[in-house]
Amino acid sequence: MKTEEIASLVTRLERAEVSELSYSDGTRTLTLRFAEVAGQAAHAVEEPVKTNVFIEPPLTKHKDILSGATGAFSRAHPLAADAFSDAVRQGDHVGYLTIDSVLSAIIAPADGRTGNQLVDDGKTLGYGDAVLELHDA
Repeated sequence: MKTEEIASLVTRLERAEVSELSYSDGTRTLTLRFAEVAGQAAHAVEEPVKTNVFIEPPLTKHKDILSGATGAFSRAHPLAADAFSDAVRQGDHVGYLTIDSVLSAIIAPADGRTGNQLVDDGKTLGYGDAVLELHDA
């Protein structure tokens, strides 16, 4: 979420007299708590509503899945018809590197689920570059 989107959301929530909102997007959580909503006060006075914005860190720790070679990254196999799964087991293919005409698999180092993709498809990677986040299952 961008700063402008958060500011717009805060304005709309204040108008709707919402006291708290928690929004999760994958591993990130945004929690908005309003100190006091004007319409809820018994003796409402025309005062600005005070807001507190907390952005909570991800609850789970992750480790990065690294590239084992150099090449152009692709999340999915170029010939695969099925979409990839977020749940992976140790040894599963989680991405691919194309080096000239050779396709090399990037392997999950442990069981878990993949998180954010850290590089765009088609980007050239070097050895040891972070490709994906791996979260505990």
